[in-house]
Amino acid sequence: MKEFFVGLLALLLLASMVGAYYLLFPFIMVLAFFLRVFIVVFLGLFSIWLLGKIILLLFSELNNKK
Repeated sequence: MKEFFVGLLALLLLASMVGAYYLLFPFIMVLAFFLRVFIVVFLGLFSIWLLGKIILLLFSELNNKK
């Protein structure tokens, strides 16, 4: 009898987690969209910074050779 209640409790927990997923699905979709936008903006800013860093490094190396 104890095993029956443990199995029933496990199924109820699983059903509640599935229900919470369906309720939170729109929030997860919006969060994924904003996370994607944040990553694209961060990578864009990082690439602009890296390009400037490389250009300044090249200019300083060219000025030191002369």
